[in-house]
Amino acid sequence: MKIQKKSKKKIIIVLSVTLVIILSSAAFASINHIGPFEEKNAKEETKQNKDKIKIKKEKQQSDNPNDADQQASSDTSLDNPGPKTTPTEEPINPSTPPEVPLVTRAEQSGDYIRVAGVLKSPSNGTCTLRLEKAGHSPLIKQASVVLGPSYYTCDGFRIAKSELPSLGSWTASITHTLNNQSSISELKTINVQ
Repeated sequence: MKIQKKSKKKIIIVLSVTLVIILSSAAFASINHIGPFEEKNAKEETKQNKDKIKIKKEKQQSDNPNDADQQASSDTSLDNPGPKTTPTEEPINPSTPPEVPLVTRAEQSGDYIRVAGVLKSPSNGTCTLRLEKAGHSPLIKQASVVLGPSYYTCDGFRIAKSELPSLGSWTASITHTLNNQSSISELKTINVQ
């Protein structure tokens, strides 16, 4: 009888330890965005955006065949290797300065620095992240403006901690550029450890 009790206790202990290891691994993968929690590659998202634009143009051309030639000749966004943008449904006034991005995330997550910016109204253009620290050259990254679930957002910035020349306090800002005009967010401080 004693042998069965000891073996049941051992089984329970082994199962508990296994469960703790599995849950810890899942939490680690989720926090560090690895494995099944890995974020989509920006290139995949850009390709998806281009496919959506192409489908939308084809639909417009089939709806109004008289304007198809005019639309095809006036829009070269699919062939243009310039900044990646996502068109909006509403026209954007070229004389209006771009909206100031709201930095919603500026923090270190494991071995990465994560910065996110949101635009409250429909927009397109590019977002430029600038990380600065006294005595060092700024680190600059660009992303396109994309449509989120119910808002427009900078396509996200994920910078490896190893890209920064030193640890410590860094300031982050996001510049939204549209029609050769820019608006800059408030500065956010990130403590890199």
